[in-house]
Amino acid sequence: MALPFIRPGGMILIEDIFRNTSEEEYEKRLENVLDQFSFCTFLTVEHDQRFSGTWNNDKILVLIKK
Repeated sequence: MALPFIRPGGMILIEDIFRNTSEEEYEKRLENVLDQFSFCTFLTVEHDQRFSGTWNNDKILVLIKK
């Protein structure tokens, strides 16, 4: 696991988050590590070059380590 190597204030970006899955579901699956982060948010990507086909996975999860 890479988490011990992320410095305080370091950022983790996780791409290809499915739009149809609730953010609460992702947070529930991360509950054992979320306490190590000072900030957690989801970004929904909207731009004219966006293409995910039928995957519909154009969200990004942003985490900032404490």
